[in-house]
Amino acid sequence: MKRFLIYMCVLALALTGCGGEKETDEATATPAQGKTYEGEEMVQVPEECIPDAGELLATDLQVNQQGEPALYQMLMETDDDGEECAAIMEYTLNGDGNWQTKELCKEQLLKRLREETQYILDFPYIRRGDDGNLYVLLRSSDGEQEAGRIMGQPQEDRFCEYSLLSVDEANNRFSEVKLQTKITNDEGIEVDYAKEHDVTSFHVKEDGTAFLVFSGASAMWFDSITGTQTNFCPTIADSAFGKKVAYGESQMIYYSSSHKLFGILDSDTLAVSSYFGKEIPEENRKYEWYFDTDTTTWQTYAFNQSGLYLINDSGKKASAILLSGANNFDTLADADVYDVLIGAGEELYVLLRRPSEDASNFDETSWEYGIVRYRPQQ
Repeated sequence: MKRFLIYMCVLALALTGCGGEKETDEATATPAQGKTYEGEEMVQVPEECIPDAGELLATDLQVNQQGEPALYQMLMETDDDGEECAAIMEYTLNGDGNWQTKELCKEQLLKRLREETQYILDFPYIRRGDDGNLYVLLRSSDGEQEAGRIMGQPQEDRFCEYSLLSVDEANNRFSEVKLQTKITNDEGIEVDYAKEHDVTSFHVKEDGTAFLVFSGASAMWFDSITGTQTNFCPTIADSAFGKKVAYGESQMIYYSSSHKLFGILDSDTLAVSSYFGKEIPEENRKYEWYFDTDTTTWQTYAFNQSGLYLINDSGKKASAILLSGANNFDTLADADVYDVLIGAGEELYVLLRRPSEDASNFDETSWEYGIVRYRPQQ
């Protein structure tokens, strides 16, 4: 995600792969005591992001075209007067701590939905690619078969296919291309991954290549103009895409639970090149990791409750440099973190939910959802 104005994104490179694993590199950097980070008052997310079920719909903290923190979700509803509506909703958090709402591709999306009479359409991912453009993954499926799949029934004849929507924000339109998800396995049998596996990760690289991970275990690359499959990796080692992954220019970073270190993957082969992170005390590595990156500089950050880290991957050995002070994020112990974003001044935005202070002691836990900004103190 490019920071067109003042914001930088946190990135961590993800590691696992079709290739073999190399031995862990030794740490080359000693962490220094960082700046103190102080949290501001939480800004609650827009009510539209939390339906009646009480779960946050937009769980990826991204940036808008101008580089400001933003949330994206798909709106598909019928109002009280029977009027149908469909749009990509953009919720931007401005410098004053207020939300600005924008509807994208409203007319074209509604037309697309009305034209589809045979299949159910849903939109599992909305992402800003490394090229700065906004992309939407569209899934078409048979309603009865989809219900059977959810119930665990055999799906040999299931219909499911994916399309990539490339959004032209300047003209408020999108183009659509179907993705070719069929492969021929080692036995010479054609297999359609879309029918047998759900997409669990979606990303678009700087050159426009779409990258899909199926069931966290295999991956495909696609040309975003033609939808042609350009690469396929049948297995992903070390469950690298089981959690958050950082996408870099030529490599990815993830946290390996089995090795208790960060791993680095080649972006084209998903082969593991190395592990790093011994400079971080093991007790600080146990927390869930989140990543963000500025794709104009490919600067990478990693974050968990123990602190904010700068990923230094220059030279032959990578390392993680601590930027924050001790115990700066202890207040997140009771929160569920969804995603993070790093600003140009290395301020930290955390998208989270936490127990509501207004909840009754006799009621089930009620939650409040929002973004907390942490600023480094000089």
